[in-house]
Amino acid sequence: VNWRLMLALTTVVLNFLDFPFASLTIFGVVRNQYFYLGETVLSELPEAANFVVATFVIVEMADDGNEGVVYGLLTTAYNLGSPFARA
Repeated sequence: VNWRLMLALTTVVLNFLDFPFASLTIFGVVRNQYFYLGETVLSELPEAANFVVATFVIVEMADDGNEGVVYGLLTTAYNLGSPFARA
């Protein structure tokens, strides 16, 4: 599968997965807090595929000998975003 198609497909799937959960929660149709958290479980697989494909593309553009450093920096920055956003 082409990497561009994979990025587009996972982005569209993530948006379609998020839409019903966010809409039903925002407009008060479903008032259960665990309903909104259930979306996270469903979105982890497409989100991980999107991250891996995107970082591999960026690592391929890195200079020779710096691929590991670039991948480590990207992964660290990506993984630090969520805890700092929730703190």
